[in-house]
Amino acid sequence: MKRKHAYYATLEPGENGAFWVYFHDFDGQTSFGESEAEAAENAKTPLSEALLRLFERGETPPEPTAPEAIPLAPGEKLVKIEIDLHDFFPEVFPKRGGARVGAGRPRKEDGERGGRPHTLNVRLSDDELRALETLAERAKLSKSQYLRSLFLDRFFDEVE
Repeated sequence: MKRKHAYYATLEPGENGAFWVYFHDFDGQTSFGESEAEAAENAKTPLSEALLRLFERGETPPEPTAPEAIPLAPGEKLVKIEIDLHDFFPEVFPKRGGARVGAGRPRKEDGERGGRPHTLNVRLSDDELRALETLAERAKLSKSQYLRSLFLDRFFDEVE
């Protein structure tokens, strides 16, 4: 999953000049603030948490709805909320990149999806490895099982 995301949130005026904020693309993800700016800033937390939950389940986040497709009630307005997941979860989304994948020797068993399975060697930085270990532990999988589940979910979603 990529680290940087942007979604539109609806600002709804509340009492005493406060604003409620909610996302069209994520049900139940709401926040508020005493001003528009504070509400927009506070909206980053529920958005980041929703994205992390998707990532932990190996799911792809929804495409952001185009602003012109989001219905607004009188007095409401849209604000674009941009986040970098590293700012909220640095142990899971390290800033350094550099993952490399290389093919290893094939195994002897038959693969689940046709053909022989193959082993891949993955080179990760220390931060990336710690993030992988954290996520695999949360999912109660080995690091290899976790990477495989992420790949298969993403691969077959994009191919279909």
